[in-house]
This record gives sequence, C-alpha cells and structure tokens, in this order.
Amino acid sequence: MHTTRIAVALAMSAGSAVLAQPSFTFFNGFSPDGSIVSARDARVEARVKVDRFNWDMRLESDSFPNAGDNTRGVSNNLSFFQQTFAFSYAFDLGSQEITWSLTTQDGSQTFALTQDVSGFGEADAIEIFTNGSRGFVDIENLTFTNADGSFDMFPNLDVAPGFDTFERFVAASDQNLLASSFDLSGNITFGGFTSNNPNEGVKLTIKIRDAVDSTVPAPAAAAAFGAAGLFGARRRRA
Repeated sequence: MHTTRIAVALAMSAGSAVLAQPSFTFFNGFSPDGSIVSARDARVEARVKVDRFNWDMRLESDSFPNAGDNTRGVSNNLSFFQQTFAFSYAFDLGSQEITWSLTTQDGSQTFALTQDVSGFGEADAIEIFTNGSRGFVDIENLTFTNADGSFDMFPNLDVAPGFDTFERFVAASDQNLLASSFDLSGNITFGGFTSNNPNEGVKLTIKIRDAVDSTVPAPAAAAAFGAAGLFGARRRRA
C-alpha cells in the first residue's frame, strides 16, 4: 500500500532585520502550472548514477554528458552500491567552488568532484531529480546548511520501478544562494536493480539555477518567493 504525506512549513518572516535563512517553495516539477520558469539555461549540475561500464559521478554546467567532462568512476560492481551513502552538494564562498561528494556507509571512502563557479552569477533555485526506473532510489535526511543555520529542506524521496519512476522538486529561494557558503546534504540508498547496467535508470541529480515567477513583475519576484510557504510529497513503498 502506498501512502502520500503532504508536509507544510512556514516561510521565514520577510520583515526580519536579521538576514534570514532562505525560504523555499516546493513543486512537483519545474512549476507544472508554468508560474515558476527558468530565467536562463545556466546550471551547475551534479549527478550520481549506478553504472557498470562508465563513470558514476559528474559535475558540470550542463545536462548533456560529453567527452572530457568533469566525471569520475566510483565502482562498476552493482553490489557496491547496495548500501547507504552520504552525499553533499556544497558551495564555498571563499574559493568560489562547488564540491559534489559521495561517502560510503562506513566512512572509509569519499568520492568527490569540484568545479569553479565564480562566473556563474546568481542562483535562487535548487532542483532535485531522481530516476528509479531500473531500481529503487531512497533519499533521506535532506538538509540545507548555511551561515544562518541548518534546517530540513525536503521530504524524503523514494522511487522504484512500477511505482514512481520519476520525482522532481524545485526549491525557489528569496536569496542568491551563491552569496554565502552552503551545503545541501543527505543520505541515498540504491538497490533492487532490474538491469545488469542501471545507468541513467538509477540516479540522483542536483542542480542550482535561476528561477523566475512569471506571474509577478520582475521587481516583485523575489518578494513573491519569500512570502510563500513550502509543500512537498513523501512517497513510500509498502
């Protein structure tokens, strides 16, 4: 039996004199109603997938893998991935770099990629995309941390063949995410593979990008993000 739980939280007060944590609005897609759209195509995309013959991790400025991309191999052994990993998508303001890392359950191995984003400009949205068409992908304990503190950011995301093949969430912030260091971290578990090479059928993608509220004139767009609450869906398999 599958259940769906809607989680609701209040946004930070827009009138606070102290720099508040970013407030987020959650969508089951890059705005299904078209109200939130990408301002430009630029993004910094991190990906981890279960692949037996190729790279497993990627950190790039686009969604289309090419020769020479910033990638690395984790393991070509499917059994290696049947554990819970800690992951981190972190921006360091001082170095102007994003680091994408995956750490094994026992903490003995960490795999990481780093990319300079000094020329990226502003970003006010975080997009998370999962694919579980060839195995299950469970994402838990998603937490956003910056200089103002740490808070739970997303509900858990569980996807698997025959149930939810894809789940997509977008968080649109009322602040420029690259104005301070931050870390989006969590745990991910893979398993139940239905293919000898799951590849893009078992993966997690995280990206930052610009978002625009198309229903509000540009000067008021940031205020519209800040005034919104957040919603998300948590899905679990029986």
